[in-house]
Amino acid sequence: MKKLIIVVVLLGILLGFPSIIYLFQNKTIDGYNGQNYYFIGNDNIVFTILGAIVLAIVLIGSFIVYLKLIKNSDKFLNVKSLLFTVFLVSLIFLICLPNTSTDVFYYMGTGRVLSEYNQNPYYHTVKEVLETNPNDTILKNSGIWSDSVVVYGPLWVVITFLLNKLSFGSINILLYLFKFSNLFIHLLNCLIIYKLTKKKKFVVIYGFNPLILLEFLVNVHNDIYMIFFVLLALYFLKNKNNLILSLIMLMCSVLIKHLTILLVPIFILYKFQNQKWFKRIYFLVLYGIAVFFILLGIYLLFFKNVFCIFDILLNQQEKLKDSVYLLIDSFFGIDASRIIYSIAIVAWVYLYIHIFTKLLLLKNTFRDTMKSIYILYLTFIFGILTNLTSWYLAWLFIPFAYIKANDIKNILWLGFFYELTYIYFAFWHSDSYILGIIVIPTIILGMSIVHFVNFYRKKKFLTV
Repeated sequence: MKKLIIVVVLLGILLGFPSIIYLFQNKTIDGYNGQNYYFIGNDNIVFTILGAIVLAIVLIGSFIVYLKLIKNSDKFLNVKSLLFTVFLVSLIFLICLPNTSTDVFYYMGTGRVLSEYNQNPYYHTVKEVLETNPNDTILKNSGIWSDSVVVYGPLWVVITFLLNKLSFGSINILLYLFKFSNLFIHLLNCLIIYKLTKKKKFVVIYGFNPLILLEFLVNVHNDIYMIFFVLLALYFLKNKNNLILSLIMLMCSVLIKHLTILLVPIFILYKFQNQKWFKRIYFLVLYGIAVFFILLGIYLLFFKNVFCIFDILLNQQEKLKDSVYLLIDSFFGIDASRIIYSIAIVAWVYLYIHIFTKLLLLKNTFRDTMKSIYILYLTFIFGILTNLTSWYLAWLFIPFAYIKANDIKNILWLGFFYELTYIYFAFWHSDSYILGIIVIPTIILGMSIVHFVNFYRKKKFLTV
């Protein structure tokens, strides 16, 4: 076990080494472009190719070691030693500057709009505020989404506001405030997972997962907060049998990202599953109305009217990125993608109603309820999202401890596949395709996929 942890630490250091060099050379992240993969010597093709190879080694090596950690999860003496190890490994990944996403710089900028200039980020973009404050370092480095208003919930706006206030206007301090807050939430998620399952293996599956470490600690995405509040909601529902606290946590999750509003009826129906069906409907309506108006009241603190809220909710879905709809749009035209997307929405709504009806009319165990959540999330991610990106797969780690072992393996496989695609991006950004070196990641991807498939089929590393 110690050898495996040492390998993980070494891989983290290898991933973070270019970031350390960058910070040493520039003394600041002002002007840093997260899409350049932060490799040494951006104008030197040799160094950028070496950086791309390093990224390939780290990604593939991390997943191989990760699978071995899952197999040996019982060798951790206790949960305290396990959490401490997760903390140490996470610290290594925390060093790395964001390398495949600039979203965190957008978070920083939108928080700055409110904290420094008292402008509502739901109505004023970073780009607009920057026009009258061209020397603001945080606003200047807000990334490609700086011309978009905030598409997240009010609680996330408050979090970005507070972190900006603590940064004293320093872009360097602010970035690592975001990083350390994500690390803190990551550890809390590990603890809650253990409280829910009482199994160290599930803590290992989540806590050491390369997808989680790379997207939440390196790239600093805010989905980790959404996951945190849903896990807390599950803890209060299952372990404490307290629906009120559970719904409060669920509302906090909705106030980060709106998707989890769909879980509110499921939680209420599970709580009252022993009641007759008409009483379930009564409690569903009662608690549902209360949740709706509380959320509406909080949203209206930031919005002029209800219609503006819906505009924000729909704004995110207008972007085509990485999803199947981007391919459909490219090959068959936008009309085809709209038709298929409409069909997918109808099919998903039917699925949701089917699951809702089952929960309403039948008694369901907690495991059955979590399986329903897994199905809803899986179909939503791959059927409804028009801007599917790799970190959205982390949503599947909310119900993962209560689904079939093969389904857990599929989640790991999907995460592995999506993270491997970054290797191609790294080589393309390094201009290595000019020299024909793009064949390297092709060979690496092929070998790693074969290794993972063999491990998946022959090694019983996961039993639930």
